[in-house]
Amino acid sequence: MKQASLITLGCKVNSYDTALLWEGLEEKGYKVSDKVDVADVYIVNTCTVTNSANSQSRQIARKVKKLNPKALVIVTGCYAQVNPDEVSKLECVDYVVGNQEKDQILKLVENAGPEQEEKVIVGNISKAKSLNYTKLTGFQRKNRAFLRVQDGCDAFCAYCIIPYARGRSRSLSMEEIEDQVLSLSERGYAEIVLTGIHLGGYGLDLPPNKSFLSLLKKLDDLNIDSRFRISSIEPTEIDDEMIEFLITSKKICRHLHIPLQSGDEEILKKMGRKYSPSFYMEKIDQIASKWHDVAIGVDVIVGFPGEHDDNFINSYNLIKNIEASYLHVFPYSIRQGTPAATMPDHVAPNIIKSRSALMRELGSEKKRAFCRRFLGKRLNTVKVDEKVDGIKALSDNYIEININNRNVEETAIINAEIERIDAGVCYGKVVV
Repeated sequence: MKQASLITLGCKVNSYDTALLWEGLEEKGYKVSDKVDVADVYIVNTCTVTNSANSQSRQIARKVKKLNPKALVIVTGCYAQVNPDEVSKLECVDYVVGNQEKDQILKLVENAGPEQEEKVIVGNISKAKSLNYTKLTGFQRKNRAFLRVQDGCDAFCAYCIIPYARGRSRSLSMEEIEDQVLSLSERGYAEIVLTGIHLGGYGLDLPPNKSFLSLLKKLDDLNIDSRFRISSIEPTEIDDEMIEFLITSKKICRHLHIPLQSGDEEILKKMGRKYSPSFYMEKIDQIASKWHDVAIGVDVIVGFPGEHDDNFINSYNLIKNIEASYLHVFPYSIRQGTPAATMPDHVAPNIIKSRSALMRELGSEKKRAFCRRFLGKRLNTVKVDEKVDGIKALSDNYIEININNRNVEETAIINAEIERIDAGVCYGKVVV
């Protein structure tokens, strides 16, 4: 049996694309893994949000070719889409495939050879007008699946390369989404994560126009046992109607990931973000005060051009004073082709590094404080990983709990209680 290795970097949308490739390769008789191990085919599904993501992609491509010099190495994803010439110059890479051309990869694996002269298969993704639907019958995660309902973005924030890598906002129809959800639920997936590049833009391209809230309401009414998690949503797209719906929802997890990017008004304007720090603070306070025990995740960029000490302190203090449960900290890196790349007053790398460390420590403090609120409390969880000495479960409000007991019943959904927190890691037990 031939071996295929699929290595995924970046976002949940990439993970969904990988799942489609995984299923297709298995249907063709491949034994598929997500490990960097000896294989006949390697597919590296890349990210390009930061320079380090690009570098990691190159390192992986070189490493797998050394593991098996005769293997077929295909690099796809956002790095391949934005910098195809750069990727194609790597001697370890056989083919470069764009995001919109990922559906050609399986045919490429079958037909690759000297007669295949075209090594770079990357189109103009900005011309993509629709989102193709391919039904996914399974997901490599045992109890948790990602479902891409939207792709692309029309926001064009000053720092962001993603609209150039993913194209304009495009949505699946509600009928296609329902079909996929019912299939995943029937196959036992206890949690379905709704993913997209700009989820709040869902449906605006459909005839007639739909909204993300209308999709949530439709999913909430389905007669299934699966719960739904929202991967990320902009603060300006969470209005009063959505908050009231979320509070009363039967199936939506108590968890929102709401990008901030900066807590300084001057920097937010330079970034092209459409809200103020005060708006963001008020929105988080409104959600946290109304939605009992909700987890709120925050994205923040450190070291954007023109960010001086006082701008950084404003960001730090804003995050310190809101009900955030965890942070994703992104040190700013130049993305050629974005407006921020040509802005003056870039921040020195050593300053970005030190500020990022301070912000990450704040994030750790926030996470520990949130978890401590649930010591000794029952939480509804889904088993997401099996370990040597037990399992890892994920609560509906996004707390990972390590349960050191292999004799856990086979059901995907269990009630768990946090017994202790050690170095920011939660340990618990199953409760009836």
